[in-house]
Order: sequence, then C-alpha cells, then structure tokens
Amino acid sequence: HLMVSFAPFLKNHNNLSFWQYNKSLFLLILTSGLYSGVLYLGIALAIKAVGELWHVYIVSDVYAYVFFFIAFFFNTVFFLSKVPSNFSQLEQDNSYPKGLKVFTQYILIPLMSIYLVILFLYEINILIQRSLPNGIVSWLIMGYSVFGILSLLLIFPIRENEGNKWIRTFSRFFYIMLFPLLALLFIAISIRISDYGITEDRYAIFVIGIWLVIVAVYSLLKPGNIKFIPITLCIFALLSVYGPQSAPSLSVRSQLKQLREIINGKKNTKEERGYNVLSHFVEHYGIKPLQPLTNTPLAPIETILKTRNRKEKQYLVKLESIDTMKVILHLEKNRNFTQDDNPSFRVMPLQENLYNIDSYQWMYDMKDLQSTDSIEIDNKKYFISKTYKTPYQIKNEKGTTISFALDTIANMFRKELADPHLMIYKNGNYYANPQLMTISRHLDNYVFTIKFSYLMIYKKGGNASKTDVGEGFLLIKKEL
Repeated sequence: HLMVSFAPFLKNHNNLSFWQYNKSLFLLILTSGLYSGVLYLGIALAIKAVGELWHVYIVSDVYAYVFFFIAFFFNTVFFLSKVPSNFSQLEQDNSYPKGLKVFTQYILIPLMSIYLVILFLYEINILIQRSLPNGIVSWLIMGYSVFGILSLLLIFPIRENEGNKWIRTFSRFFYIMLFPLLALLFIAISIRISDYGITEDRYAIFVIGIWLVIVAVYSLLKPGNIKFIPITLCIFALLSVYGPQSAPSLSVRSQLKQLREIINGKKNTKEERGYNVLSHFVEHYGIKPLQPLTNTPLAPIETILKTRNRKEKQYLVKLESIDTMKVILHLEKNRNFTQDDNPSFRVMPLQENLYNIDSYQWMYDMKDLQSTDSIEIDNKKYFISKTYKTPYQIKNEKGTTISFALDTIANMFRKELADPHLMIYKNGNYYANPQLMTISRHLDNYVFTIKFSYLMIYKKGGNASKTDVGEGFLLIKKEL
C-alpha cells in the first residue's frame, strides 16, 4: 500500500505533483470508505427486512459475505478506477483545500502540542525522581510523531506562501523536539526488552523509533523532499515483515530464549511469569515453534488442536494448548508456570464418554455447530445458533425461540469452588454428575435437552467480556 503512494514518482522529482497525487489518494480512501459503508448498511437493512417481513431465517454469515464482498471487491474496484493517471496534469494543479490548513493549524498542531507538553513534563519528572519511564510513554511519543509528520505533510504546498513562513520554523522545531523524546522512547523500550525480551509490539516501537531518527536528521539537513518519508517507511515495513531480522522471527527467538531461561532457573522472575510468556507464545505463534524445547513432535499435536478449534472458541484451544505444553515440558509443578488466579475452570461429566439418552429419538452433536445450523424434525425446520456472546438458541419457522442460558448451572458450580460437594477435582478439571450439566426446554410439543460434555466457567460472573460457554449434545423427543 505504501508503494502505491510513491511508485509513480520514483523518477519524477516534482514534490508538488507528488503531494497532489497523494492528496487525491487520501480523498479517494475517504470517499470509497463512505460509499462502501453506506452500501453495506443499505444491503444489510434490506436483508434484515426480508427476514422479518417473510419470516425467513437469515444465516448470520450472509452479512459477513456481503461485508467482505463490498470491502474487498467493490471498494477496491471503485478506488482503483479513480486513481489519477495523468501525472502531467498534477504538475499544473495548484489547488489547495482551505479546510486542510484549518484542520492542521487548529486541530492537529494543538493536539501535537498537548502531547509535547505532557511528555516534557513527564521527562522532567523522571529526571527529578530518578525513576524508570513508564511503558505507555512510547505510545505517547508515537502519537506526537504521527500528528507532527501528518501536519507537515498536509501543509507542505503552502509553506512558501505569503503569511506562512511560520511553517518552516514549526518544521525545524518539531524535528528538534523529537530527539529528546526519542531518547526517552529508546530508554523505555530497551528496559522492557531487557526484562521481558522482544515481542512484535516492542519490535515495532523500536524500529519506528529508528525510522523517526533517520527522518528527523534527513529533514533537518535536506528539507522539502517529502517522498523520503513514505519510501523509507516502506523499506522499514518490508524489513520488519520478511527475513531473519523480521518482527516474527526475532520475537520467536527472543521469547524462546526467555522460556528456556525461566525453565532452567537462570532468570529470576515473579511467579506466573513463565505462564505469561508461554501464554503469549502459544497465542501468537502456536506450539510448533516450541519444538527446540522438547523431543516430542509438536506439529501433529498442533494439527489435532487446530482441527478441534471453533471460530468462537479460540481461547479454549489456547488454554488447552498451554496445558498440553506444560505436560510435555514437565512444568505442572514449576511455580513460574502456575496461574493461581486462573480466571476460569472447566467442569466435565463424571462419565464423559457415556451419555444416557433415555427415551430421546434424535441427537445432534453440538461440536459440529459453527455458528448457525438447521435441522428437520417431522417435516418441521428448526434453526440452531450459538455465538461467543449468546447461549444456544433454537428457533422454529414461526420465529419462536428458546434459549439455553448457562447462568443457573454456572452460578451453582461457582458456589461449589469454596467447598466442593457436587464436584470432584482431578487432572486440572472438575467432574460432576451429568444430570447437573443438563438443560431442557419445550417447543412445539418437543423436548429439547442439552447434555454438556464440558463447561468453561469464569470464577467471577457478570463480566460481559468473559462469557461462560459449554459444548455437548442436543437430544430431542416428543412430549407425551
């Protein structure tokens, strides 16, 4: 994407036409985004109206398909069809939107000034107290840099106009002020890397810091060549993504080294530090890159875990992957790899592979449910749905819905944590009577019963971002 902004001007040294070209691209991005957003909203409302008026069940994936079609096809085609191709005409275009100057002078520059004041006051504070900088300071410096560079780019064509001589002064002031702030950034990020190793976020901050130093030095020595900014940014972006020096490659090696040192006791850490490193590693890179730590083949294990994955249950696979690696690496009793404050616990039936189906006539395996599905019973269609935030729901063709909320079961097991009577704890899981893990509902003279094969329950209920979940079998029978 960055190459699009400068590729046509690699041999063209006219900075003004380069600016006009990128102004057109910027306005095109805003326009195509607006058109695409309105188009998606209109189509989505039309689909919703059809479903409500004719009682047609619309699979939720339809909205996603429409969104991706508009975002990746319509938006792209519209954008490319409007990209300027007559570059000689751009050289004669001296137009400048007055709104850009107002936006820059009265919004971007004041915002940048606020960041600058906060950062310099903080820098003075840590010098007086002789304390280490907070990690968030890196993001504040990024904010100052973004607002500053964007401001300079937006007002570039009018820097020589009468009454705008202040722009040159502002430009030098901005780049000079960057140096003490970047020194603070490198101190803050170096401390984090020294203590906790390289992650992709820390890598990005460090690399952007180096890029800002180069841009600042170049702009002070040779002002006026704005093509230097996107070209160098593109080069740094490519180096950060590909090759042995890339962010993923260096991050994996660094975090692997951190894990090895914690496992071997060579690194003094707080309890749970090892668990946090392992958790971060599994979440971002999977378990296969951990192969240097064990002789057990990890590739087939990762394949098995991925095939059992569900789109709305990725965090469950992450927890299972972490537990698997703790067993493989023999870390179950290592204090650095325990998580006493684990926010969730798993409950499974005592006879997890044996289910009493009683007089039920139909069975549906909920593990096969991605997000929505339909089943047919006695020529009647029923729609089953499940999302990360909502319980299992079953809807008939008339739109009548029954829900299988986990609140009652989850609250019962939460109370059991303090003094378990209904649960047995072993191998990191709780086990309970299958009858306690069953919910029944009635609809259209049928009994719908879910027998859960496991429940993942959060210790603290009522948190909308952490929903209790379960998986199991749906049993159906006619009411007597």
